[in-house]
Amino acid sequence: FKWTLAHGDLGAAFRQADRIIKQRIIHQRLTPMAIEPRGCVASYPAGEGVLTLWTSTQTATWVRSVLAPVLGIPEERVRVIAPPVGGAFGGKSGVFSHEICAALLARATGRPVKIVCSREEVFAATIRRHATSIYLKIGVKRDGAILAMQCRVIAESGAYTNMGPASISYTAAFLTAPYLVPNVDFQAVRVYNNRSVCGPMRGPGSPPIRFAVESQLDRVAADLGLDPATVRLKNALTPHTTTPPAA
Repeated sequence: FKWTLAHGDLGAAFRQADRIIKQRIIHQRLTPMAIEPRGCVASYPAGEGVLTLWTSTQTATWVRSVLAPVLGIPEERVRVIAPPVGGAFGGKSGVFSHEICAALLARATGRPVKIVCSREEVFAATIRRHATSIYLKIGVKRDGAILAMQCRVIAESGAYTNMGPASISYTAAFLTAPYLVPNVDFQAVRVYNNRSVCGPMRGPGSPPIRFAVESQLDRVAADLGLDPATVRLKNALTPHTTTPPAA
């Protein structure tokens, strides 16, 4: 999965910059771990052809849309009920193997099936926040005004997709966030590998990129001898401004 965002004339902006600061930041994988583990109960009474699934999920409609073709039945014959979830933080978004297994077993046996993941299973078979490598280059004037920002992101997918593409698109959306950056070049790629799947956690895609940008702005302030708050206020969005479009 790839995502790009480009706006303005990056080369010209960097040539006009009084300072250019570059850095690479590596973020490790993280696992969202609520007190309540993931779990579900599936019921598929013989002869009715209707599945009811109670599951600890943030995305009940998505679970429904996936289970229907897995079972080979219309969506109107799948009912997904999300009780109060407790902690989730994005980590209970998407569809997981225990939900599909419970549904298939309930249909095969004609009996209700309950699956509750252990802590080990949560770590091994659900999602992480993406491990990311972020390269960031910022060009500024002596007064701290940002002229250009170039960013390259490589994010670890794991073996499957889940909601990972949404996380990467949010990385692009939050690159400039509260700041007006007239020239932007952003490219991100989410790559498959043979590890457990990655997806949303505590603001999908946004904490790593915001950490990178804010760290960079602290370096800009130190390099220019300016107060960090002054640099941020200098570049803050004002009414009637337009942020760069994503593509």
